[in-house]
Amino acid sequence: AHAHQARVLFNGSPESATRMGADGVHLSSRTLFEHQARPVASEQLLAASCHSPADLARAAELGVDFAVLSPVLPTPSHPDAEPLGWPRFAAWVDAAAVPVYALGGMSSNLLETAWAHGGQGIAGIRGLWGDEQAG
Repeated sequence: AHAHQARVLFNGSPESATRMGADGVHLSSRTLFEHQARPVASEQLLAASCHSPADLARAAELGVDFAVLSPVLPTPSHPDAEPLGWPRFAAWVDAAAVPVYALGGMSSNLLETAWAHGGQGIAGIRGLWGDEQAG
């Protein structure tokens, strides 16, 4: 990734991220509440997965650089999760103190929709790689 000027965030422990030379850490919504302070240095990126206003508030307390909020729309990767929908996404993003990206059911044609609802952009895998049926 670094050879292509991409930055890598490790979804795991800050110690492991540092050991492997990652550019930062992505905290799950569960691990978000396990830390008392920002778990990486300020020069490293810190991101968090969020699913509620409480998650977004905790992410801000830890000083994350950005959060992903999900699921905005139905997604095959989490078929039992209740989608937020764009109105709730917009309300939660409006109250958030950190930049927020939309996640869950995203595709490149939803980028402007995310912007219109206060998001910084979109995040995802399946819908961004063009393989809607990928497992």
